[in-house]
Amino acid sequence: MILDAGSVEPAHTALVGARNLDPPEEMFIAANGIRTEIEPALTDRVYVAFDLDVLDPADSAPFMPEPEGISLAAAGALLNVIAARADVVGIGFTGATPDPVNQAVIEHLLSAVAL
Repeated sequence: MILDAGSVEPAHTALVGARNLDPPEEMFIAANGIRTEIEPALTDRVYVAFDLDVLDPADSAPFMPEPEGISLAAAGALLNVIAARADVVGIGFTGATPDPVNQAVIEHLLSAVAL
């Protein structure tokens, strides 16, 4: 939505860890120059939109579990890299079910960006 509204430049956007994209999503990503690696998209300040569906279902309780997601440890390490190179001005979490395990997951991820 923030891309459609023009609030964020596609060149400053990274979609990392996505799996099981449908063809229209793949076309949108390619047509808009959305990156699939963090480094080129980093700016001085970043907002992180984190969908728990990217995680391995063994580590969380995502709304739409997909096999072979990244581990919670790897996600935390990636957020550490982001926080070390940019000022994280906010983070939002989606794709979580109302399962108590997700509270610990989100707390772990927040600590990775020092929030």
